[in-house]
Amino acid sequence: MRIESVTALAFGALNGVALDFSPQLTVVFGPNEAGKSTWHAAIYASLCGMRRAQGLTKHDRKFARLRRPWKSDAWEVRAMVRLDSGRRVELRQDLSDLARCSAVDADFGRDVAGEILNEGTPDAARWLGLDRRSFLAVACVHQAQIQSVVEDAESLQGELQRAAASAARESTAAEAIARLEDFQREQVGQDARHSTKPLRRAKVRAEEAGMALASAREKHTEWLSLEARARQLAVKADGFASELRVLRAVRARKEADLWKVRLDRARSLASVYPNGPPTLAPADVASADEVASALSLWSSRPEVRPLTGPSAAEIRAEIETLPHFPAGDRTPRPEVLAAMKAFERAAQALQLHRMQQPPSAPVPDGKGLAPDQLRELARDLETVAPPVDSGLEAAHREAQHRLIEIRGIRLRRRLIRGVALAALLGGAALWAAVGYWIGGAVAAAGVIALVWLSVRRGETNREPALRVSLEIEAKIGAQRKALVDARSRVYAARAQIADAGLPLNPVELRRLADELVLADRDRQLQGDWSRNREKLQSELAETSQELARGLQNAGAAGAADLAAAFQTYEQACRLRAQQAERAAARESLENQLSDREAAEKAVADAQAQCSNAERRIMAALAACGLDAPDAEAAGDALRHWQEERKERLARFDRAAREYAELNALLDGGTLEELEARAFQHQREAEELAAASGPIPGIAVETDLDQEIRTAEKLASDAGLAAKSAGDRALDRAQFVPGISEAEEALASAQQELERVTRLNRTLTLTLEFLKRAEERAHRDIAPHLAAGLRRWLPGVTQSRYREARVDPRDLSVQVLGTDDEWRDASLLSHGTAEQIYLLLRVVLAERLATTGETCPLILDDVLVQSDLARKHALLDAIVPISRERQVILFTQEEEVLRWAQANALAPDRVVLLPVPS
Repeated sequence: MRIESVTALAFGALNGVALDFSPQLTVVFGPNEAGKSTWHAAIYASLCGMRRAQGLTKHDRKFARLRRPWKSDAWEVRAMVRLDSGRRVELRQDLSDLARCSAVDADFGRDVAGEILNEGTPDAARWLGLDRRSFLAVACVHQAQIQSVVEDAESLQGELQRAAASAARESTAAEAIARLEDFQREQVGQDARHSTKPLRRAKVRAEEAGMALASAREKHTEWLSLEARARQLAVKADGFASELRVLRAVRARKEADLWKVRLDRARSLASVYPNGPPTLAPADVASADEVASALSLWSSRPEVRPLTGPSAAEIRAEIETLPHFPAGDRTPRPEVLAAMKAFERAAQALQLHRMQQPPSAPVPDGKGLAPDQLRELARDLETVAPPVDSGLEAAHREAQHRLIEIRGIRLRRRLIRGVALAALLGGAALWAAVGYWIGGAVAAAGVIALVWLSVRRGETNREPALRVSLEIEAKIGAQRKALVDARSRVYAARAQIADAGLPLNPVELRRLADELVLADRDRQLQGDWSRNREKLQSELAETSQELARGLQNAGAAGAADLAAAFQTYEQACRLRAQQAERAAARESLENQLSDREAAEKAVADAQAQCSNAERRIMAALAACGLDAPDAEAAGDALRHWQEERKERLARFDRAAREYAELNALLDGGTLEELEARAFQHQREAEELAAASGPIPGIAVETDLDQEIRTAEKLASDAGLAAKSAGDRALDRAQFVPGISEAEEALASAQQELERVTRLNRTLTLTLEFLKRAEERAHRDIAPHLAAGLRRWLPGVTQSRYREARVDPRDLSVQVLGTDDEWRDASLLSHGTAEQIYLLLRVVLAERLATTGETCPLILDDVLVQSDLARKHALLDAIVPISRERQVILFTQEEEVLRWAQANALAPDRVVLLPVPS
């Protein structure tokens, strides 16, 4: 199908203007505001119109808002199209009154709108096997919407499947899947929280019935549990009451036993002290204190040890014979030592350096050339020219011959196609004019010829042969260039060597380069030796000055020989050190004198303390009326006296405590009153034991009062709990629901859920089968889409990408780069992605038009994102595309206009839109 002309009677800013188009390539140039986008939309509207069905889509409302006339109520466009069969049709799209839209055969005046009706209005895309939405997604390309074909991938699924299967126009797996999914949504639905469809309702009903049955069982179990709990609590309360009675009987028995023990102890103590409390004879407290003080002083007396060694007087006489400390350094100063070491190192380094002076060598004449230049000339002289591969030249001749053969085959195929079409048309005419058999035979021969041409179509594919020829030419060109470059290097090297007067021998050139390197190295070594000698001489002078200053600061006499002056200074330091060592003994002797005087004073003080302790202990012995031969014996006698007095005091204290215990047992009463109280406790214990039954044994350390208080609380709490549990069980029995009714409701709900679930499984399995069929259709069409992209991809991307693959499900494209890595085309640079998806539009236009009609391409500023090289590559690709299908290219770029003016060939056209005023 080709668009011959479009007339905008009233469309946007256009009013009564028309554009004529070439059947191949038409470039429409205009600056901004010249109406390119309006003409682009007018072409689409004149072909496809708008849907007449009730209710406008979002796209229709937006289209109307942008494209309605500015100053008129009319809104109409017309187009003249020529089908591939030669039939010309005039399309009239009255967008303000869709009932007036029409499609008329321009030659016969017949109404052909019925052939292309789509949602109530004529849609020329139906001749291509498309509809107005898929035509917009494939053939009408805006610069800002090149990649929007991916967004419309879902709407193209049916077209892709029909193109893959070549089946009936109205039947695709996608449509069956859509109908089944609609049925599944309505009759089953999703298991979502807010869903109101059958599956969710059945599941909720089953869950509620299950919860009701579980609740009934739970309540019944709870009631039975409350009943059992009430009985258990009543038994527990009786047990606590019995335990309380036993504990009270045990406590009474224990109290009776304690009163009996108390009575027996009171009787025993009363028999020991019948006359009252015990008495203690008066003691000599003053004598006891004096004895204790004297014994303490005697025990703590110091030990008197005899002194050894020289006396204080002898040490004082030795101190007076010692010399005084000398003035001056006793050890050489560190800075003088460091300066001397530096002076010696500098002198030795200078002497060693003088012994290592390098010899001088002669310098050869290199004619002004460096060693690297000489070696490069030697390598150039030895360059071997590589030969050209004769096999490649033969392959190139064979590839050229193949191209000539393909050109002849294509010419013959065109001739056969023309004859076949003539036979087909002539057979149809003979059928109508002469008879059935003759016309059918001629037409069948034409059809067989066309089928044969279609089957043998691959024989005329010129692109693989052309690609092979270009690759061989590139390899031969590279080998020939390498040969020329090698010969040029040899000629240039010989000329330069001759001009310099050097030998043409590469070995001699390398030897001269080595001599130049050695001579340069000798000059560097001689210069380095001279610089190091000056540096060492300077260091020796500096260290000499530093040593002289150090000796002068230390008080050494100046001398011309610094080494001799240092030795004299070092000897003087040693003599002063010896004198200082003898004088240093004064401080040690003075310390010894101080220590000796302190020791002699301590001995005198100890002797005085011992004499005082001896006098005190003899006086205490006399005060106690005792006698002893010496102080040691007096101490023993006094300690024996203290032990006897301690025993007397202990006996008195024990008797006083027992008499106090007797008074506590009687508690202010008499022994007869205590006997009466013990008898009363014994009688109460016997009565409680008779009421409680057998009394178990209880540990002695048990706190019976605490146990009884605990038992009283437990018995009271258990009684209250038993009464409360009985009341709750009685109340709960009134509200226990029936279990059988809940079980019947659950069974009914589960049957309904099983029915809906079974239906869902059946639909899901059916959808899986259909989706597998859809996947097979995608696998059938994917290689064709990839092959179509591969046809133009290397040239447009300057061979950066050579292979492509397309997923028909979402029309995503991946391309293979020179690094053998597949990349998502949408993630490449914006310009590269747009170029790839523009090529995808071309392939879709070829593959989705399944009726035999060729689909035109209407492009609006699709090259603005491309650089200059890729822009020209795309334009060069558009030219052969336009020879197969009509291409209308709108542009505002001067570069595209210049290309079109330079490359357009008849019947191509270049249309210049008027500049807006």
